[in-house]
Amino acid sequence: MSGRRSGFWAVAFAFLVVMAFATLPSPLYGLYRERDGLSTLTITIVYAIWAASTIAALIAVPYVAQRIGRRGVMLASVTTMIAAAAVLAAWKALPSLLVGRLLTGVAVGLASGTAITYLIELGIRADPNIAPPRARTIGTSVNVGALGIGPLVAGCLAMWVSDPLTVPYLVWIALGVVALVGLASAPETGAP
Repeated sequence: MSGRRSGFWAVAFAFLVVMAFATLPSPLYGLYRERDGLSTLTITIVYAIWAASTIAALIAVPYVAQRIGRRGVMLASVTTMIAAAAVLAAWKALPSLLVGRLLTGVAVGLASGTAITYLIELGIRADPNIAPPRARTIGTSVNVGALGIGPLVAGCLAMWVSDPLTVPYLVWIALGVVALVGLASAPETGAP
């Protein structure tokens, strides 16, 4: 039972990391605008690319989960998020912002289309009497809370570090590695 509970919290942590990464760049766009001379239209396009790739991934989740399971989808989500963070940290040009946000959208779509159902299933395995409402509440809280955590951390780092367009992404790569380690031990619950 403790393995199932640790799997639950590993999935919740991975969901938190990916969803916080979705909004991480928000306070950094002013710095991107200054560094790269981005127009308002360009920033809008960056947001649109993120939104479109999120929607595409959400549509694909049921098919992907049938092939690789819920744990596999969450592993793919975190791995894609790490790739997005690496692109954004290493490549200092507008195309990196476009590619990084496209990958971020895929990661977010995969996680948000899978995590809460996966949490409910893991919760039912651990304690069938209280699992669905509790797991749903935890998943929703993680989702909403994470959307505030990303910009908060990035904004604080932007004020205190010398390379604010790199360090937040390096922090998220490290968090992603921790999430992958946790997910590796989470049990599979099946696909839809």
